[in-house]
Amino acid sequence: MAGAGAYAYKKGSQEATLEGDIHAVYRVVQQTLEELEIQLVSTEKDALAASVVGRGAGDKKVKVKIKRIEDDLTHVSVRAGMFGNQDMSRVICDQIVKNLQETG
Repeated sequence: MAGAGAYAYKKGSQEATLEGDIHAVYRVVQQTLEELEIQLVSTEKDALAASVVGRGAGDKKVKVKIKRIEDDLTHVSVRAGMFGNQDMSRVICDQIVKNLQETG
């Protein structure tokens, strides 16, 4: 079952370790940003890491970094705004976790 492990907010980013492979997490991150009406600006991915960048209301930049830890364990870092917006980052991260659980 896909889900969340550890959560932390540090250096302007909401971070989480998620149960799920990098490919599934990458798809869920894109889906989540689209659901939250954050326009995707760029995406990139390989077998070890990925990033998804979007723009929300007020042209606020949202960047999600995804990193493979193990086959079914992935680290996600969500940063909203230039200096980090804890509330917005947490909402996005929580929705990623919820969507990942629903797909798992």
